[in-house]
Amino acid sequence: MIIQCCFISSSSSLGSSSADRCVLPPGGRTPGLPRPPLLRPNSAAARFSGSFSGTTCFKMNAPPAFESFLLFEGEKKITITKDTKVPNACLFTLNKEDHTLGNIIRSQLLKDPQVLFAGYKVPHPLEHKIVIRVQTTPDYSPQEAFTNAITDLISELSLLEERFRVAIKDKQEGIE
Repeated sequence: MIIQCCFISSSSSLGSSSADRCVLPPGGRTPGLPRPPLLRPNSAAARFSGSFSGTTCFKMNAPPAFESFLLFEGEKKITITKDTKVPNACLFTLNKEDHTLGNIIRSQLLKDPQVLFAGYKVPHPLEHKIVIRVQTTPDYSPQEAFTNAITDLISELSLLEERFRVAIKDKQEGIE
């Protein structure tokens, strides 16, 4: 097991280029650092404490934070796939979205009496996308239901924003 670490001196910061990178050997000891005097040299505690003294370790396999919200070149925000297993149903895949938007759209779709089923899932916690499944009555298309739900949500949120702005303005006028 190899652990990649970064030595941090009191004059450098985490993101600076002056940090020296190293790879610790399988024994875990950093060359040149003395062992703590109160621990037996061959104990597990001595090996553990000696391997990390003076170092800060980073988790190296985490994706960069910006990948959760930026669309890359060639990526589509939404893809629509017809569901072949269920009649009059579609799968809407929204890239770079999470539970916040998925639950709001699902609940708005369920307010429509012609929508028979609406649900969403996040395929994997590290994949930043949601899949919304919509099934409607035969005389109403899933795309139409989805479009109507989005339009209704936009108008609801615009009304909420306007009410919020009025409330802030009233509060500020009351203070002055």
